[in-house]
Amino acid sequence: RGRASGKRSKKKMKNRIHHGDTETTRFFSPCLRASVVNLLFLACASNVPGIEPKDGEIRFPVGIAVHPAGRHLFVASSNFDLLYNGSTVGVVDLTTNTYATGHTIKIGSFAADLVINAAGTTLFVPDRATGHVNVIDVDLTATRFLSCSATTPASGLLPTCATSHAISVSQDPFSVVVLPQESFDGGTAPERLVVSHLRNGEVYVLEASDGGAARYSVAATQDLPDGTNSVAVRPDSDPARRTLYVSHRFSNSVSTFRLIGDFLSPPASTRLVQTGSVSIRNPAGGLDTRGIAFNPAGTRAFVADRSPSSI
Repeated sequence: RGRASGKRSKKKMKNRIHHGDTETTRFFSPCLRASVVNLLFLACASNVPGIEPKDGEIRFPVGIAVHPAGRHLFVASSNFDLLYNGSTVGVVDLTTNTYATGHTIKIGSFAADLVINAAGTTLFVPDRATGHVNVIDVDLTATRFLSCSATTPASGLLPTCATSHAISVSQDPFSVVVLPQESFDGGTAPERLVVSHLRNGEVYVLEASDGGAARYSVAATQDLPDGTNSVAVRPDSDPARRTLYVSHRFSNSVSTFRLIGDFLSPPASTRLVQTGSVSIRNPAGGLDTRGIAFNPAGTRAFVADRSPSSI
């Protein structure tokens, strides 16, 4: 508020996209409708207020993924300020660096990570409002590149992901990775996802199965007391030795896991077993470890620590 008149400042915020020597500037007015406390509660609500999202707008982007063919970039906008009644997943044409309108879809608010499978046929996007991982079909030859519902929306509305394209997990799903599909004697293992949850610390392994759109089921779970942020897979030429690393929301440590079981059998045979925990020795202390990245050989991991800011 202004000091003298008490009127709300009309100063606008700028949202800039840089590419090479060019800069595109878009203006939007800040619309923070809730306090931090309210946002925390609304993060678990499936019905959040707001107006219909706009096709062609990137707002509070949180997840991006490039299609394996290299021409298109997929962007998840989180709707963090609750201006709209949902998050969006849209498409950027990398040959022109412009938003490709006519392909945007709507999911629950507070979208999080976004990944695409190796075949380039499916996007996976968790949203914290509904507690779902949205399964979005990708077809770059179709009229609409992205699809997650058979229902045609009313005029002026974006297509909304149906429950048949949503995997119900736990509260606040955040990070998701697609495990490499491996060939074993007698066949190929099904596609598997690993999903972390911010607050309750659950780690889910989801496994593909037959059954149309609802083709993923929970194969294994593991609970961690310190919440979970990011998930990364340590590179290894032997899939039997491949290890999952999970960073924590409320501690300066990283936990390690292995998938145990017959990878060609039904989900009931798969177990997620914790194999250890690595403390981040920061002289200043700290908590809230975030992103994890490995060198190609898998011999060194790099971990982002949010508090204090460090790698």
